[in-house]
Amino acid sequence: MSTIHIQHPHQLGLAKARVIAADWIQSAEKKMALTCEYKKGTDQDSIHFKRQGVTGVMWVRANEFEIEAKLGMFLAMFQTRIESEIIQNLQERLQ
Repeated sequence: MSTIHIQHPHQLGLAKARVIAADWIQSAEKKMALTCEYKKGTDQDSIHFKRQGVTGVMWVRANEFEIEAKLGMFLAMFQTRIESEIIQNLQERLQ
């Protein structure tokens, strides 16, 4: 099993970060067939996601998004590509 860990800073504040996270969920469920569970918190929110071959969590904070995902054996072969796509996706949403 392989692990991806990404910390992506931003300066949006929690309210705007939540909007981006909600948009990310819609895209992830539609394009990647992920099942997502959103949990709001006081200082941070969490999005637990899963599908065959991947489980993970995204923490939504006032100053960063943090993602930790565990890839199964098949997806582990594509770890570098998946990691790059996650980073690119976050950068596009933060523009």
